[in-house]
Amino acid sequence: MGNLFFDKEEYIESVPFYAKAAELAPSMGVYHANLGGSHRALTQWEEARVAYAKAVDVEPGNGEYQNILGYIYFILGRHEASLPYYRTAIEINPSNALYYSNIGTSYAELKQWGEAKTAFSKAIDLDPQPLYLCNAASVCRELGEYDKMIEYSGKAIELRREKPNDSYGFDYYYEFLAEGYFKAGRIKEFEEYLEKSTDFEGSPEKKAVVYNWTGGLFAREGRYEEGRPYAEKALELAPRTPIYEFNLGLADRGTGRWETAIVHYTKALELRREVQEDSYGFDYYYEFLAEGYFKAGRIKEFEEYLEKSTDFEGSPEKKAVVYNRIGNLYFDIDGFSNAIPWYSSAIDAAPSVGIYYANRALSRSRVKLWADAEEDYQEAITLEPTNPEYHNMLGNVYFETESHQQAIDAYQRAFAIESQPIYACNLARTYGNLGRWEEMIGFCSKALDLRREKKNDPYGVGYYYRFLVEAYVSAGKTAELGEILDLSEDFSTDPGGKAELYSLAGNLLFRAGRYDDAVNFYFSAVELAPSIAVYFVDLGLALQYKGDLLNAGKAYLEAIRLDPTNHGYQNFMGNLYFYADEFALAAEKYLEAISLNAPIADYRENLVLACKEIGKSNKQEALSFLEKAMSYESTSPVLAEAIRDLEATGGKDTPPA
Repeated sequence: MGNLFFDKEEYIESVPFYAKAAELAPSMGVYHANLGGSHRALTQWEEARVAYAKAVDVEPGNGEYQNILGYIYFILGRHEASLPYYRTAIEINPSNALYYSNIGTSYAELKQWGEAKTAFSKAIDLDPQPLYLCNAASVCRELGEYDKMIEYSGKAIELRREKPNDSYGFDYYYEFLAEGYFKAGRIKEFEEYLEKSTDFEGSPEKKAVVYNWTGGLFAREGRYEEGRPYAEKALELAPRTPIYEFNLGLADRGTGRWETAIVHYTKALELRREVQEDSYGFDYYYEFLAEGYFKAGRIKEFEEYLEKSTDFEGSPEKKAVVYNRIGNLYFDIDGFSNAIPWYSSAIDAAPSVGIYYANRALSRSRVKLWADAEEDYQEAITLEPTNPEYHNMLGNVYFETESHQQAIDAYQRAFAIESQPIYACNLARTYGNLGRWEEMIGFCSKALDLRREKKNDPYGVGYYYRFLVEAYVSAGKTAELGEILDLSEDFSTDPGGKAELYSLAGNLLFRAGRYDDAVNFYFSAVELAPSIAVYFVDLGLALQYKGDLLNAGKAYLEAIRLDPTNHGYQNFMGNLYFYADEFALAAEKYLEAISLNAPIADYRENLVLACKEIGKSNKQEALSFLEKAMSYESTSPVLAEAIRDLEATGGKDTPPA
C-alpha cells in the first residue's frame, strides 16, 4: 500500500502505511528505509533521519542505507556527522563512485580540501561523470590550483557532450571553466573558447548565462568596467531578460554612476513587467532603483514613481520591502529621523512583519525616543516572540534608560531562546551597573565559553574579556584576574590582544588609585608587547604616582624611543624631571613637546613654570628656553609675559622685590 501511494507521488498518504509495516516487522530494514524515503520526498529531514537510522541499525551492512543516512546528515548541515556513514558505505561497496562523491562534498563543506580532492579523484576513477569532475574543479579553486580547475572543467564539458541526459546543462559546467580561466588570469582564452563552441547552438539564452556569470566574476572583485562587456554580451544574446539589463545598472552602481544606473534599473523594470516567469520579484528591482535615486539625491522623484506604480497591486507586503530599504539607506548614513517615516510606511503596508517595527525601534533609539522604541520592540516581540534579537534590543533600551531589572529580564529571555555570547555579555554589563560583580563575572565567563564555540561570532574574544577584566577589578579580585590572563590560551596567536587586557586592567586600577597593582599589570603588558609605546607611558605614570621616579623615567624614555614624535610623551617626561627638581631637563622636554605640537597651551604653561625655577639661578638660560618656544608659537601671551618678567630683573640672579 505504501508503495502504491509512493509510486503515484502521494507521499503523505504513503507514510502511515510504511510506518505500520515498520511497526509490524521492525527487523525489516527496507520498511524503515521506505518510510524514510517518503519523509525525504516531503523534505521532512529529521523524520527521515530517524527512519534511516533504524534501517541502518537493522541492516548495518546495507551500503545504500548508510549512504542515504550520511546524505541526510549533510542536508541537516551536520557535515561532520555524515562522514562515518559515508565511510561505512564505502567500506561495504568500495566500487560505488557516488559514495566517494558524497563524502567529498562533506569534506568540502568542512574545508578539508585535501580529503575532498582525494575523494572526488576516486569517484572520477570509478565513474568519470561530468559532475564529479566539476566537484574536483571546485576543490582546485579553493586550493588555488587554477590550471587544474581549467583541466577538470574542460573534461567535464567534453564528457557532457557524450551525455545528453545529464541533469546539468552546459552552462553549469561552463561557469566553472570561466572561473578557472578568470582566476588564472587567462580570461581572453576562455572568451575565444566560448565563441568557437557549438555547445550553445540554438540556445543563445544559455550562452548568455555564461557571459552574465563571467561579468559577475569581475564585479565581485570590484572590476566593474572590465565586466561590463560581458554583461552587454549577455543582454545582446537574451535582450528580453530583465536581470541582464539590471546587471548593467549594477556595473554603474559599482562606479558611482547613479544616473545611468537609474536608466538601466528602469529598463529592467519595464522588461520585468513583460516577463512573468522572472525569478526576481518587483521588490528586488525596486530596492536598487530606490538606492539609485537616493544616491543621486533624487529620492522625492522615486517616491512619486513608487506611489504611481501599479506593480505592487495586491501585494502591499512587497511594497513594504521597498519602504524598508529606503529606511535602511537613511539609517546607514545616520539619518535616523528621516528613516523613521519610511519604516512607518513599511509597517502600514505590512503590519504583521516584525522586522519593520524593530528597524523603526532602532532608529528611535538612536534619537533617544526610548518610550517609542520600547513600544516598537514590544510589538515586534508580539509578532515574533521567539526572535531572540528583539528581546536583546529591548534589553538595550532598558539598559540605556537604567531600567536595570527590566533589562535583565529581556536579556534573559533572549538568552533562553538562543545561547549567544553577546546576550550573556549584556546580562553581565547590566549586573555590573548594579554593582553585582559576582553575577557579572559569571555571565562574562559564560559568554567566553560560548564564544569559544562560535568562531563566526561578530565580536572578537577580546570584547568579552574586557568586561571580565572590569568585573574582576571591580570585585577586588586582581590576583585571580592575573592568574586567568596568565593561563589563558585564547590569545595564543595574538599576544597583542592579551597585552591590551593587561593594559585595561592597569588603567582601571590606576583610576582607582591602586598603583602597585596597576604597575604589575602594566609590566605584563610591556612584556607581551614591547613595541607599544603607550604601555610604557602608562607604566611610567603608575610608577611616578607610587613614587618610583627613577623607573618611571626609564619607562617614559622607552616610550619616547619607540615614538619620538609623540608630544604627550615628551611632556610626561618633562613633568617627571620637574618633580625631581631637574628644571633645565624638564624645560628641554617641554620645549620638545612645543616643537611637536605648539598649539597645546599646557606645554607652554609647563615650560613657563620650569623657566621660573631656572630663572632663580640663571635668567639667561631661562630666557633662552622661552625665546626658542616663541619661535614655535610667536603670539603666545603666556610666553611673552614670562619673558617680560625675566627681563625686568635686569639679568640679576634674584627676582625683583
